[in-house]
Amino acid sequence: IQAEDIFVLDVRAPEDFEKGHIPGAYNVNFTGGEIAGLLDRLPMDQEIFVLCYSGQMANQVNGALNVAGFNSKAITGGANNWNNASLPLEETGANPLSAAPSVSEPKTDADKLAWEAAEGYLGSVVSAETRNMMAAAALHEALQADASKFYVIDIRVPKADNYDQGHIEGSHFYSWGDLEKNIDSFP
Repeated sequence: IQAEDIFVLDVRAPEDFEKGHIPGAYNVNFTGGEIAGLLDRLPMDQEIFVLCYSGQMANQVNGALNVAGFNSKAITGGANNWNNASLPLEETGANPLSAAPSVSEPKTDADKLAWEAAEGYLGSVVSAETRNMMAAAALHEALQADASKFYVIDIRVPKADNYDQGHIEGSHFYSWGDLEKNIDSFP
């Protein structure tokens, strides 16, 4: 980061970012879809590392950024793993992505289409109303009320160390690599 070889994007809530973040990171809240209008602030000529709390939100952002042509990676396990490894987090206040200069733009018509797709995804899927996430307790309660309304997929690998040791009753195991070839079988 200090050598300006990489760009760190922290998608946690601003109040959590301000309590401690990777030195030099920029922040944009995953919830709310603000990032959809800020792709031009992300560098096309650097690796982008996306950090969230546990890795789940970062992977959603990461996927969309890669579709748009960025060289993006999610930081495995998010801030939880960063903290568990006793790596430093600074309290330097806010550093919003919106304050970063515009450094990128789509170059070709294909790039423009890819950016539009990424912006559409990030702007809708990660809004406060449609963030495609559900708290564990809420899912448990909903499954108890009517499990037939849900198709729960468990992608934790290795299966023997995770799913086989315990899983949500009625859930279905698929390895991440097998999801695409089985998607037609999902209800």
